[in-house]
Amino acid sequence: MGRQGSILGNPLKVGVSLATAPHVVIILLVLGKFKFKGESGAHRHQVALASTTQSGIEVRWWMEQLLEVRQQEG
Repeated sequence: MGRQGSILGNPLKVGVSLATAPHVVIILLVLGKFKFKGESGAHRHQVALASTTQSGIEVRWWMEQLLEVRQQEG
């Protein structure tokens, strides 16, 4: 389950924590004149990344650290 690589039975059920899911979802917000794949204006792109990459980068750990710092900053 979770970090071992399996998805929860009903991940969208109210109250289900995805803290142990095998992936991390990152939302990229592209604004104004910046272009992503030929688009312009404000767009959101959702990217799913492995919690830990094959090369050993711990994406989930870094995202958790970022959230902790942002919470401390208010």
